[in-house]
Amino acid sequence: LSILIVDDDQTSLMILSRVLGARYKVSTAKSFQEALTISSSLPPNSLDLLISDMGLPDRHGSELLKELQSSGQACIQGIGLSGYGREEDIQRTLSAGYA
Repeated sequence: LSILIVDDDQTSLMILSRVLGARYKVSTAKSFQEALTISSSLPPNSLDLLISDMGLPDRHGSELLKELQSSGQACIQGIGLSGYGREEDIQRTLSAGYA
């Protein structure tokens, strides 16, 4: 399983990476753009899971799953992380394909 974790919070990124990296192949990014750069260096369709914060500094994380899929990474699933709890934020994340 190949996982890309995207979060601008260094502590969250480190914890998720350590926990999941013990069992899976994990790549990390701190921004939307960095996630695209990392993804472009991977073979097409090699990314299995995207775990992304929604509140990224350069673009909203809800757009990332679709962007990666359109660039040749057919992610099986996306898990969205957010501190936002408004109904519109939840719907935006779910409609983008995140669980």
